[in-house]
Amino acid sequence: MPRKPSLWQGLVLAAGLAVVAMALGRWLPTVGGPVFAILLGLLIRNTLGMMPIFQPGLAFASKKVLQWSIIALGFGLSFSQVVQTGLESIWVTVVTMIAAFTTAAILGKVLGVPDKLRTLI
Repeated sequence: MPRKPSLWQGLVLAAGLAVVAMALGRWLPTVGGPVFAILLGLLIRNTLGMMPIFQPGLAFASKKVLQWSIIALGFGLSFSQVVQTGLESIWVTVVTMIAAFTTAAILGKVLGVPDKLRTLI
């Protein structure tokens, strides 16, 4: 009887990638750990592919662990911090979002990504 794949292999891979991304983020704080994590994930997935042994753990990490982490992060912020930060950085946020949506739309069209997927991205 074949064994059911475990979550542990994928979770350990995700945690290892997070540690490397955090170290790179401290080395180059302008870019930051989360951006390095995304770039490393894209690089690894597109060059090495994904071994099936990692799939269950990575799927769990990208859904449940990420959701609970965002919720936990929200509990660490007070309402006044959110308001103060929001007021100070509203223009940066607006410009960044416009740039991100525009870039995604243009690159998606150039790369032939379907309209609905391009909007989602």
